[in-house]
Amino acid sequence: MQNLRKAVVCSLVAVLVASVSVAPVTGAASAASGSGGVTVHASPDATDVATGETTTTAVVASNVTAGVGAYNLTVALSNASVARIADYSLVGGPEGASVETNADNSSLRVTAYGVDTDQNGTVELVRLELAGETVGESDVDIDVRVIGDEAGNEYEPVSVSAGTLSVSERPRTTTTTSDGGSGRGGGGGANVPPPPVQLSTERTDGGVRLDVRNARPGESAGASVAGLAAGDATLERVDLEFVGETAHVVFELTGADGTPDGITRPPGDAVLGHVAVATRYASASVVGRATYRFGVSADALPGGATLDDVTVYRYADGSWTEVRVVRDSNAFTATTDRLSQFAVVVDRSSDNPVTSTAATETTGEGSAATGTTGEEAGKTANTGGDAEGGVPGFGGGVTLGALVGGVLFALGRR
Repeated sequence: MQNLRKAVVCSLVAVLVASVSVAPVTGAASAASGSGGVTVHASPDATDVATGETTTTAVVASNVTAGVGAYNLTVALSNASVARIADYSLVGGPEGASVETNADNSSLRVTAYGVDTDQNGTVELVRLELAGETVGESDVDIDVRVIGDEAGNEYEPVSVSAGTLSVSERPRTTTTTSDGGSGRGGGGGANVPPPPVQLSTERTDGGVRLDVRNARPGESAGASVAGLAAGDATLERVDLEFVGETAHVVFELTGADGTPDGITRPPGDAVLGHVAVATRYASASVVGRATYRFGVSADALPGGATLDDVTVYRYADGSWTEVRVVRDSNAFTATTDRLSQFAVVVDRSSDNPVTSTAATETTGEGSAATGTTGEEAGKTANTGGDAEGGVPGFGGGVTLGALVGGVLFALGRR
């Protein structure tokens, strides 16, 4: 393991100093002595799940002869409409790892080093929880860019084998009743509870993506957006109440310090921040009410203004409408009809004054906490390593950016 770690550190130095790009290893490079070919595949190779339910599958490596110490692989569902990756875990306690998922949770890319597995035979690398969405079939495709043993030697050749996932309709149960033995029978279908609302968050450039599954009338969901910057305002949380038909919808919220081009400036003395909203897969009309929680520092206000002058305007149908705001110190809560872009504004002439009171909680029964996945604003996970990013002497961002190339360089070019 020390050999691999030294190789990673040395290759990071080479990458940062020489600023060269290293081509990914696809099996053409020579293998180090002592490691033979392995097969990376899904286990089990075929699995079934009903809509609204989950099943577990794993990515495993067979025929290993000296364990698995590092790898760079991607697993993806070929048909994103029938299922999604609901959760994952990395087996073997990696010393450091980078995990990336795409917008619709149909693929997962993992780069890991410092993995500790069994030395021989078949070892598990990644465990996946797959959730059935609609009836259909999907391959569980695997792409391996590099895989090496615990001494830092690359396995070659590497073959891959895809798995299959079949999603079927959730079975319905029926009950039969009799009418006092008269011979006349009656039957009826017992209602099966619908799948819960699921909301996950993912950081984007300048904003956050909210992915809502099974949004249904009368249900609600919410999530922390962990300090989304919008100029001098900071959006902390969004809670949504749904109307209309059941839907899968994705909202992308992007913060800015001013009014975007093509939109008239909102009323007021100064615009502190603006949040734009883009929608995919369904209309924003599936949201009947949206509640935003945000913060503003008194230091950001123009001269003569106070926090009581801070208000919110929402933009819909080509015009701005003021929204009533509740303030608790420098924390604000604004509730609007529908979900639309909005601006945080200083408006001393407002006839809709801010209400100053204790913070109003909106997460009671059936509220924002319902159906959240616990993924708070960011589905790129970086784990392990030293406090400054996993390798002594490098900051977290630099180390993570170079780690992928470093592992490939260390394992593929030794």
